Amino acid sequence: MVRRRVVLKLTGFVKRKEGMSFEEFDHHWTNNHGPLLASLPIFKEKLIKYSQIHVRQTDMNSSLSKGLPMMMGYDGIMEAYAEKMEDFVALFESEEYKSLVIPDEERFVDRSQFKMFIGYEEIHWDRDDDKSFSS
Repeated sequence: MVRRRVVLKLTGFVKRKEGMSFEEFDHHWTNNHGPLLASLPIFKEKLIKYSQIHVRQTDMNSSLSKGLPMMMGYDGIMEAYAEKMEDFVALFESEEYKSLVIPDEERFVDRSQFKMFIGYEEIHWDRDDDKSFSS
């Protein structure tokens, strides 16, 4: 029997603020922004999961040299999971988000270049849930 899990996923494509080095951006995102989000009660209440995907310049160069498709011109990708759209709306309209998250994003993110996609992720198979998989 196939078991399917469906969650709402927001994927955001992030560019660093103009004039900021990639290393400064990456450091702030990892060491300041991530812990800030994880500390906020509204994030813990409304989200299932938040993750950051860090792009490495060496990986971009390597993919091009191996003939792989060009990677998008973003410095990172964020993913947030929620049970329903209303959870994302409540999060983005919250005072915590407006007073703490947005000002922090303005320190290192070019918010005018931020792009996002929201959709329902259907998880048809998950190795962690598959009892037949052995590593």
